[in-house]
Amino acid sequence: MKRYPAYVALILTIICIAPVFMPTTLCGPPPQLKIQSDVAVIGKMLALNEKTLELNLSRADDVTQYKNTLTKTLNDSLLDPWGKPYGFEYLGSEPKTFIIWSMGSIDSEEGLVMYLFKEEGSTYKVSLLTRQSDE
Repeated sequence: MKRYPAYVALILTIICIAPVFMPTTLCGPPPQLKIQSDVAVIGKMLALNEKTLELNLSRADDVTQYKNTLTKTLNDSLLDPWGKPYGFEYLGSEPKTFIIWSMGSIDSEEGLVMYLFKEEGSTYKVSLLTRQSDE
């Protein structure tokens, strides 16, 4: 009977300490995987919003409307792994080019995570932009 409290204490200790030693894959996806998943969704949103809104992105008014619509959509639907919205900037229309970045990643260990979307045909090619080391 005297061992019962010792077993309970041992089990509670393991339950409290185990999460500290668990890999992040057991507690949720690493930030980079969540961002990659979100980027795939954002790519589809880019193409869908453009077709749905029937905008001519060579006109300044349409670019402004498109940027505002997509920024609002991003802020309302997707948050990065740190709970912050994704940043969005339209770079030009020949070919249509955008950058999307994770605002929460700026102050994280991963550093700024940014993707370039470049139109190729009816889809967008997605490229991870990395900062070159000064070394």
